[in-house]
Amino acid sequence: MLRGLFVTGTDTGVGKTVAAAALLHRYRGEFPLRYWKPIQTGIEQDDDTAEVSRLGACSPHEVLAAGVRLERPVSPHLAARLAGRPSGRSTVLNFLRG
Repeated sequence: MLRGLFVTGTDTGVGKTVAAAALLHRYRGEFPLRYWKPIQTGIEQDDDTAEVSRLGACSPHEVLAAGVRLERPVSPHLAARLAGRPSGRSTVLNFLRG
């Protein structure tokens, strides 16, 4: 079973990416840490996974880059529909199962 700390926010630009990077930086060495953003939209403008990796000075094994990546900077369900791709819990679980 996966366990974790979840950083959430209700809008763009509220600091979720910076908070995640700060947590990784602060607790590195105290706990086994991994960053994963299972669904990311607007990837052509902002790549949160790359930004967390940079800000948190993460090694490659600390960041799980796999996930649903969608171009349009809108809600995940709308971005998936516009891209003609499936979305939802089963899509994310498929990434976990490999």
